[in-house]
Amino acid sequence: MFLLSENIDGQALNTENIKTELPQIIPASPTVASLMKFEEVPVSGYTGIPDINIPLYKLSTHSKDIELDISLKYHPSNVKADNVAGDVGLGWSIFAGGTISRTVRGLPDEELVMAGTSQNGKVGIYHTTINNHNNIYYQWIENPVNFEQNNPNIANEYYWETAENGKYDTEHDLWQFNFMGNTGSFYLKKIGNQLTVEPLNDYRLNIQTHFETHYNQPYTPKGFTIFDEKGYKYIFDVYETTIKSTDGLHHTIQNNNNVSFNTHSDEKEFRSSFHLTKVIDSNNKTVFDISYDDTVFKENNLQYNKTRNEYDNAALNAMKYANCWGEIPPMESTVISNNIVTTKKIKTITIADKAIIDFTYLTGRDDYSTNSSTPFLKEIQLKNINQSLVSKFTLDYDYNQIIVKRMFLKSIVKSYPNQSSTEKHEFYYKRNSPSGNPSVFGRDFWGYFNTFNSDNCNAQDITYMRDASPKVSTYDLLQKIKYPTKGSGIFLFEPNQYSFSGNEPINDFAENPDNSTFVETVPYYFNNSSSTQNIPVSTEKRKIIVYPSIVLDNDSSNWTRTFQISKIVNGQNIPIGSIHCILPEANCCREFILEPNTQYVFRRHNFDLNYTGTDNMTVNYYSFNTNNKFLYGGGNRIKKVGYFDGDISQDYYEASGQNITPNKEKIYNYNLPSDRFRSSGSLVFGKPKFEEYRFVKQSGTKCELPPYSSSQTYSQDYQYLSKFIISNQEQVFTQGSSVGYKNVKITETGLGSTEQIFSSPIDYPETELITYTKPYLPSKNIDYKRGLLLEERIKNESGRLLNETINTYSFENYEKTYGYRFNRPDGMLFQGKLKPIHNYQGYLAAQQMTQTEILDCSNSFSCNSFSKFHLLGTSPVNDIDFYPLISAYGWAKLTNKTTRNYFYEGTTQKVMEQNETFEYNSTNKMISEHWVTTSDDNSIKTKYYYDTDNNSIYSQNRISEIKKIETLKNDILVNTKEIDYSNTWSDNVSYLPKFIKESHGNNPLQTQLTYDQYDDKGNLLQYSTKNGIPTSIIWGYHKTQPIAKIEGALYDNIKNNSLITAIINASNADAADPATENNLITALDALRNDINFKNFQMATITYDPLIGVTTLTPPSGIREIYRYDTANRLEKIVDEEGKILKENTYNYKP
Repeated sequence: MFLLSENIDGQALNTENIKTELPQIIPASPTVASLMKFEEVPVSGYTGIPDINIPLYKLSTHSKDIELDISLKYHPSNVKADNVAGDVGLGWSIFAGGTISRTVRGLPDEELVMAGTSQNGKVGIYHTTINNHNNIYYQWIENPVNFEQNNPNIANEYYWETAENGKYDTEHDLWQFNFMGNTGSFYLKKIGNQLTVEPLNDYRLNIQTHFETHYNQPYTPKGFTIFDEKGYKYIFDVYETTIKSTDGLHHTIQNNNNVSFNTHSDEKEFRSSFHLTKVIDSNNKTVFDISYDDTVFKENNLQYNKTRNEYDNAALNAMKYANCWGEIPPMESTVISNNIVTTKKIKTITIADKAIIDFTYLTGRDDYSTNSSTPFLKEIQLKNINQSLVSKFTLDYDYNQIIVKRMFLKSIVKSYPNQSSTEKHEFYYKRNSPSGNPSVFGRDFWGYFNTFNSDNCNAQDITYMRDASPKVSTYDLLQKIKYPTKGSGIFLFEPNQYSFSGNEPINDFAENPDNSTFVETVPYYFNNSSSTQNIPVSTEKRKIIVYPSIVLDNDSSNWTRTFQISKIVNGQNIPIGSIHCILPEANCCREFILEPNTQYVFRRHNFDLNYTGTDNMTVNYYSFNTNNKFLYGGGNRIKKVGYFDGDISQDYYEASGQNITPNKEKIYNYNLPSDRFRSSGSLVFGKPKFEEYRFVKQSGTKCELPPYSSSQTYSQDYQYLSKFIISNQEQVFTQGSSVGYKNVKITETGLGSTEQIFSSPIDYPETELITYTKPYLPSKNIDYKRGLLLEERIKNESGRLLNETINTYSFENYEKTYGYRFNRPDGMLFQGKLKPIHNYQGYLAAQQMTQTEILDCSNSFSCNSFSKFHLLGTSPVNDIDFYPLISAYGWAKLTNKTTRNYFYEGTTQKVMEQNETFEYNSTNKMISEHWVTTSDDNSIKTKYYYDTDNNSIYSQNRISEIKKIETLKNDILVNTKEIDYSNTWSDNVSYLPKFIKESHGNNPLQTQLTYDQYDDKGNLLQYSTKNGIPTSIIWGYHKTQPIAKIEGALYDNIKNNSLITAIINASNADAADPATENNLITALDALRNDINFKNFQMATITYDPLIGVTTLTPPSGIREIYRYDTANRLEKIVDEEGKILKENTYNYKP
């Protein structure tokens, strides 16, 4: 009623307007159904990610502030090779309601598993009063150094159990919310016996947590209550649960024998998310509520990780003969983690007194092994309050397999009860070649598809190959939408390109496959008498691709031979990498970059003394150019979007010989204006790593009993290369992408171009980059400073500048420490299978025992000698490191905006400039002052005041309602508008507008409008103009629509009139059964014609509540009748005699 929103260059500025004219009570005539010729998709220039949105239903409620928006959204980052489709298909999400979800860091914060004879116990961060198992985190973080000095025994036990056994949780879980346009994150901190919400985003909400004791586990989350900026209450109290199990298969060597062993662990079930169930207004009236299906739906999210540890000969010998404590990690480990989520799916959304939306989920998906309990959304039905169907959406799916089978949304069909009319969206995705072999596809550094080919073979097998493959990175992405109009939109994605890492320019582009040219092929042969071959030295950088003949078994314990490439540095042989194929991929290759003026050597290692054969490799040599000064990776971006009237092939942009021109087309270029061969993209958090060098330490280990039989003592540090297929470092994104662009140029065919400049990692790099080694610390992430539009220039097709905008921002910066991460350095403490040392007490005892006392020879790992590599000589606090985990967040404020509009008279350019400055309210972060200065040096200053102190007994956080607006011209007050709020209504305790006042200059404020009465839902029942004339509004259809506006009548004088009661009752009946509308029209006519109302000006309206106005009768009595077609679109407006006043025709292509 009072809000006017502007959007200034991507940042929503909630400037306000107080309307002093009469309120809009009679609705405007229904407009033609919105059938856009082109359903244009907005694209973020900063990330190149399109905002693809399919609106399903947008329904009003009794609240002027809240609409229920149900839609499908598509995000290309959700189409990584290992992503599993959600319940509406891969890449798509259904938005209806909202969720607060949890990411567990360490242990669930409330977890409590007491220690026993067979377990070390697990103690969440909240448990500070458990005898002998206190989690001292909150005491310790006050001053770790003082705590260590004053409580050495407690500190040592805490450090050892945390770093060695993971017993104590030291990181708060992350909670994230997404509902009704609100997003953000927080964690829950324990203060006394309460949990308090600690923000990790600059949001304006009031969030309250509720917890309980569940199965003797206190602080179990029970739900959340959130109050938005207008005081509305959102309740989240239906939860999902997650339970995780882990199974591992490990391969090692004992006494020169290959040994395999299994591991298994089960974690305790925890509540992992909470769903929105109810929205309540400030008068404690339900706006809408959501119920969830009682069916037990389960989603099994499998995560497969394979770790391969590559040792040199010394370490292999130690593993064979002196690994009695298990201190040397296995050669290979395969671990499968299974997260089983018991999900909750929406069953019904009920908009109070207005509509019912039913959701139908089915099971039986082909992409899940547990298809009998894994759901997909099949149908959404919109019904009136009498359960009569208005319309429905039906969703259909199909499947595709590149690595694994995945479910895709194929189509959405909107239909109506008579089935005579349907509206269909169809979706098409980029598929791999039908002849494609799934075994040659893998995942790049960021998780998108890559493959073996002549451009990409930088590993012995697909498992560890991580280089980006530009030709397949876009597989499975959305390529085409066919609209109900029979027109289509074609999306051409391409891989991201970057020339910066943070603010550091990249100068080595050898990894770009477009920069290499084939030179020659050279064969090399190796046998026992010729095990090395020198590579000729060159003065130029080169690339080689090696095709080895050695093919190894998938079980690394069976390996007997391998090739290796090394470089000679100061006379020392430095290994670069091993070269071999691993079954089932027998025809693999390996890529290396050779630095100029450096000697490289190929070497064959043969561990089988009985093998006397010859092995060979073929090496392709490539030269380099530097034409393309960028690297590929970090996902995909939009290159082109085309819109067509007709049904166009999805391969339009990739197929040759196309002779059809798009009706509308946008082309995106992300390169630096100063160098068209260099991308403006920056990899915000560096390239993920999937290997690292680590070491283990032995100190006097000797194993003389079976299964070992060595009298040799081993005392050495062994370095090894550990490779894994899941990065240990959590990936973090900038605005949903791994790459952020500084510059983008958007060219629209026939209409010129738009050039945009954004703040990016080049301007705001992470000051502390992510660490890719233990303990894998995350970045603070200052992403609130990135992706802000700094400059925009619009040019016509000839290149003339038409408009430019320059924005300036300031920041309020915050940091929160949400936990600490403990780290046991490699080679320290116990990490093997010595049974007595399973807790800190055992560790202390072991330091004092003799070797015969500590040995445990009752199992297969029988040993009669003792290694102290795992026992510290001092204390854990001296050798265990800990690191704070810090999250940065803040508020980016648009403080200045300069706009220049250019005009041309012949070749003469003229400009009109406007400068704007903004200040903000510290409570609600909305604009408090807005200055506008024009080219003629006139200035307009607008000051905004907010009503931030008034809440009803049912609401909190009501901070965004406008109170007063002052307008000054050249610092002279010219106008003031003010709203006085009150909560003294007979049926409503909400703070609602009472008086609308206005003054000019310094004159006193005068009341322009008085809002005299409201009902319990906040509907205005009577208002009076400044001359005292009242107007009453009669609300029908269960108080959801105004059905009569009576000027001159006092509401209290007419509310009990039998004719008023009759029209209300008739409208309620019409809401349940539209066939009774004539009864309502008759009742309205009786009211209009009644002698008691003849002196009043009256307008009356009828509706089909979920479709639109059906009749409108103004005070003149000349009635308009609105008729709709079978698709609920306005077809014609006629008068009472049936004469057509206006007619609409909807033409779809066949």
